[in-house]
Amino acid sequence: MPAEITEALAKVLPTIREDLHIPTLEIILYPEFAAAGPAGRLKIREEIIAALKSDEIEAQTLRMLEHVPDLAHASVSISHSRSLGGFALTRAPKPSIGFDVEDISRIHARAVARISKPEELTQAAARVWVAKEAAFKALKGKPKVITALTTHAWRSVSAGENLSLWSCEVHEDSLPNSVCRGFTVELSNTALGIFVANP
Repeated sequence: MPAEITEALAKVLPTIREDLHIPTLEIILYPEFAAAGPAGRLKIREEIIAALKSDEIEAQTLRMLEHVPDLAHASVSISHSRSLGGFALTRAPKPSIGFDVEDISRIHARAVARISKPEELTQAAARVWVAKEAAFKALKGKPKVITALTTHAWRSVSAGENLSLWSCEVHEDSLPNSVCRGFTVELSNTALGIFVANP
């Protein structure tokens, strides 16, 4: 991983762990995990298997690329962009976590407008994107569409000017009003989001 991203992540990770009350949270990022088709996606899952010391049954399940990891003893979320990929994990099934990483240069207003309300567009587009993607993952695909999520109540926190705490709510008739909260941070030219759903 580029040194500036390693250093920036090392600085903000303790704050994220403390504010989300997840002392076992790990975030692993590598350039070789970038979006490179099934081979790149399998590399990420092999790293998860190694990190969790998975038994053979769990390892076989994690190697099925068509399935979102859903483990009995851990919470895992995977993401990759053109330049970087990785995962976030906790060594407990609760809270459910969601994680997203994206190259800032690839996040355009038109794409963000598809998943946002007008008032959200006044916020930084890259942060809205990774916040909503990570929150959607933490909520395990409920709601059915990302536009049912509203991000709000965001503020800068002490780890640095580029680190923000966000809340989100689900607005969909078929669901109870689920809530989640998390962080977005810019690491060099990459936006990263980590969210947890209320247990």
